[in-house]
Amino acid sequence: MATKTIYGSFSGVATSNVRPAIEITATAASPPNNYSDVTATLVFYRYNTSWQSWNANGHTVSFTVDGNKQTASRTFDIRGTSREVVWTRTRRVYHGDDGKKTMSVSASGNTGVSLGSYNFSGSITLDTIPRASSLTSASLEYLEDDTASTLTIGADVKYGGFYHLITIYDGTSWMWDTNYFYGSPDSTYELSSSYTNKLLDRMPNSTKKTFRIRLRTYSGNNGSGYIGESYRNLTVNVSSAVKPTISSVSVSEDVTNIANDLGVYVQYKSRLDLSMSGSAGHGASITGYKITGNGQTINSKSGTTNTLKSSGSNTITFEITDSRGRKTSTTRTVTVYQYSNPQPEITNAYRSDANGVADEDGDHATIEYTSSISSLNGTNTGVYQVRHKRSDESYFSEETLNSGRGSYTFPADVDYAYDIQFVASDYFTSIPAYAEVLSTFSLINFSADGKGISFGRAYDTNRGGLFQIDGLNVPKLLFDHASNGGTHTVTLPERGIYLAIVSPAGTNASAKIALVSHWYDDQISIDIVREGASATGITAGVGSIELSYNNWCQFSVVRLGD
Repeated sequence: MATKTIYGSFSGVATSNVRPAIEITATAASPPNNYSDVTATLVFYRYNTSWQSWNANGHTVSFTVDGNKQTASRTFDIRGTSREVVWTRTRRVYHGDDGKKTMSVSASGNTGVSLGSYNFSGSITLDTIPRASSLTSASLEYLEDDTASTLTIGADVKYGGFYHLITIYDGTSWMWDTNYFYGSPDSTYELSSSYTNKLLDRMPNSTKKTFRIRLRTYSGNNGSGYIGESYRNLTVNVSSAVKPTISSVSVSEDVTNIANDLGVYVQYKSRLDLSMSGSAGHGASITGYKITGNGQTINSKSGTTNTLKSSGSNTITFEITDSRGRKTSTTRTVTVYQYSNPQPEITNAYRSDANGVADEDGDHATIEYTSSISSLNGTNTGVYQVRHKRSDESYFSEETLNSGRGSYTFPADVDYAYDIQFVASDYFTSIPAYAEVLSTFSLINFSADGKGISFGRAYDTNRGGLFQIDGLNVPKLLFDHASNGGTHTVTLPERGIYLAIVSPAGTNASAKIALVSHWYDDQISIDIVREGASATGITAGVGSIELSYNNWCQFSVVRLGD
């Protein structure tokens, strides 16, 4: 309750003796109607009892309360009192929309006696009438798509008989409200899943955002009688459950023939076709795809690996990232079967009889063979062949074998060596193993034309030459010359392997020795077997070699064979 006394003065007496005043009392404030009932009383105070003034006939008084002026004739008599009430007025004073009010009062008149006249005024600030409620706190739990969320608020309600409206905004955009309600706000409100999704839609690139929440107070329903409002920041977080979703992944063989014929993944042969599809967390967008596997990374929603390098369980990881930086991944594991080329081996090759029993004079040849094939879970079937021909022939005879392990015997002319191949084939390739069976044993044997001789084997017409030992040509001396230094060019007449020697005279000078290979198109390569004396030289020419030394020396070139 607001009270105040406003003092004035008389023109005919000192204020220490007698003075006028207005006593103000404000009572019965009405929050819903926003007014106070104010009583203003004009009084004369007597401080000196020797003053005995009165006016029984009355005097004219003008008394204004909150702008309302009234004039009347009022009597007074201060002879027997220290406080004489002249006029009391009660007025209903309405406050501003904010519940505040400062009002003025004034009084004037001429007493008609020795007190003289008076004219004074003043003001009073009335008690503020509680009006708009205010928010003290607001929080919203983590947002999860397609899920209702709970808004928790605290409010300082000034008057429980008002209407209220709670609204959430993003900037100036409306997001949600309670509708108008009577009385105090609840402490919690549920936002339906559709409104949760609406808020998430406003957060495409972040996991945290600050919205604004407003509490408005009205005196009437449906937004009538606006009183005031209160705002707070409302910081909202996106639940960790709101993240990208991988809806499907695909892993398949990229090599069509392997997919159709084998149906397994094969080391060093298969490639993987990889793809995925997915969606971002609600309100976000996809910003990246990543597929890792086989030691490589594919920054796309689909792609093909290089040839698979590792056998066993191979893990492929699919990852998706959205505009909030949230990631989701999943894995698929494929079994890759170990693969290596077929590995054929001829473990033995020899002359034999028709039953495969070893016989140096036999008119048959026998090989013993073995092999290994990568099974690929039983899908890779081996095919095995033996090929053979006389060493002087160009074309092989072929026969398919029943297995990759065993022996094989075939007729072989005693006068010829035979080239033999054991071939192991699988789905991908064919690999041969090689062997040779020489002509039959003969202590001494002449060629058909009588110009060649062989020791230990029948003379091999295909090899030719003057001398053969155990089926091989005897080295042929191509150049042999002694001189007092110089350079000698020796032409190599045919392809083959040669031994070149530069041997200086004297016991302290060592010989230089080199292996010389004569290949196609007169290409010559030299491997120094022994360095020898510093001045010795063996260098390559075109279809020839050069031997050099600066002193007495023996120069020799020997053809070793093909």
